[in-house]
Amino acid sequence: MSTVGRNAGSVVLPGSITSTSVSVAPASSHPVKAGTPHAWALAATALLTHANGGSDELLGFAPVTSQVVQAEEESLKEWWGVNNREDLLAMLQWVDQGGHRQEWDRVTAYLASLDPSELSQVIAKAATDEELKHQIEMVRHYAPLLGAKSLLGWDYSRYIFLCRCGYACGYLTETEAWDRIMPVAAMLQKTFSSWQELGENYLIGREFWSYDETLKTGGAMRETYRSLLSDCSSPWKANAWGMKLGDGKSPGSA
Repeated sequence: MSTVGRNAGSVVLPGSITSTSVSVAPASSHPVKAGTPHAWALAATALLTHANGGSDELLGFAPVTSQVVQAEEESLKEWWGVNNREDLLAMLQWVDQGGHRQEWDRVTAYLASLDPSELSQVIAKAATDEELKHQIEMVRHYAPLLGAKSLLGWDYSRYIFLCRCGYACGYLTETEAWDRIMPVAAMLQKTFSSWQELGENYLIGREFWSYDETLKTGGAMRETYRSLLSDCSSPWKANAWGMKLGDGKSPGSA
């Protein structure tokens, strides 16, 4: 993963994320009631949660068993290169300080700096590189529509998802997870106007992130998106976009 600098879209989160000496107890299972701020925050990860068969009501996706913990640990290793608490905190910092929106913004600025002749040359050179060609096409089509929002929906939905994974693995306590999740949920609510817009931003980010994954599973992810928008049992239906998210404390905290 590339080194990144502070991005203007970062969120001020509680506490330092550089400490790695904390011993965290294994996660437990506490269902979150639909129609509450914490259910809203979990719903922000619905596209990825449903694609992986997780629960909308449990912070850790499923009732805690040794098999669930092992599966989450293996998933973090495979998809994120996260092997422990230290890696998780570093990855959360990477997302918060730029994530994939940094590359999106870089490509956007570069293409905008070219005159028509230079742009034609860049497009011609990218013709033999499907990944690069795809990224250029994505930016040219969507950057004017996204503007300053960039890929905030993609990056920060995954930030919340990472916190959930970290909790499931015992890398974060329940309080630590919620303390990171809720400020991000509030930022997403202020940035976007609806679940539809947040979901669309996520899908744009996913397609920009990986051309190969788009070819493999992009259609299924789009179908999940349509289902979340239309299914009466969807967490996007159960949790109104404009819900007041409150102070973001952990459920049951004083």
